[in-house]
Amino acid sequence: VLLAVSKAAGLNCDCVPSITKGFQGGLCSGEVCGAASGAVLGLGMLYGDEQPETVSPRTEEFMKSFEQAQGSVRCFDLIDFDINAATSGDDFGEVMKLLWFFTKVGKKICNGAIRDSVQMILNPWLEENMKQ
Repeated sequence: VLLAVSKAAGLNCDCVPSITKGFQGGLCSGEVCGAASGAVLGLGMLYGDEQPETVSPRTEEFMKSFEQAQGSVRCFDLIDFDINAATSGDDFGEVMKLLWFFTKVGKKICNGAIRDSVQMILNPWLEENMKQ
């Protein structure tokens, strides 16, 4: 999400993929979806310098919209799978569940959350910038 936002804003930051590595799996804890977290960073990137007073209300609005669209903001609730338990053990069954998740469920759910997040924050920003 943050990479798409940075490119749309004309900010070529090679560090974006690296700094967002810990976002997967709900910040590696099953909590806030990494796509939503990246979107919040993106809002700061888009509005933080020129309109800092709007970042908190925009974040609140985004999080409500994300929850309405996805059903939750928590990774564990979205994917219905404890990705962290599967990655922490040596159990072959858990490893197979993890493989199943990434090849079937994860792509669909996570890609949808990423797509929706990008659209939710970039569409209003693009509209605002087209008016200027």
